[in-house]
Amino acid sequence: MFDIDDLFQWRRFITPSVVPLFFWVACFAAALAGLSGFTAGVLLLLESPLIGVVVAVFSLTMTCLGVLVARLIAEFVLISFRTDDHIYAIRVLAEPAPKPATRTDGPLPHAA
Repeated sequence: MFDIDDLFQWRRFITPSVVPLFFWVACFAAALAGLSGFTAGVLLLLESPLIGVVVAVFSLTMTCLGVLVARLIAEFVLISFRTDDHIYAIRVLAEPAPKPATRTDGPLPHAA
């Protein structure tokens, strides 16, 4: 994870450490909402079987879609931060190499 010191220092981003937490909270919320909708659909089966089945299937579909969307958002954020790291590495590689030392003590001797 991250240390408390990282909150006050700008040496490291804390967002990549928090993204998995966001993902698991979003998955838990989607599962809870799906379970609630599925329960409502099952209870609705007693009054109207067709509508109850539609509600139950719809809530399970939306649960899967919610988990998928949470994963896509989390990956987009992580890719954004990794792109920044890669751009920094490219910049370091593209910096010009130091020039070799040259002789300054006079002309070079001629070969005879």
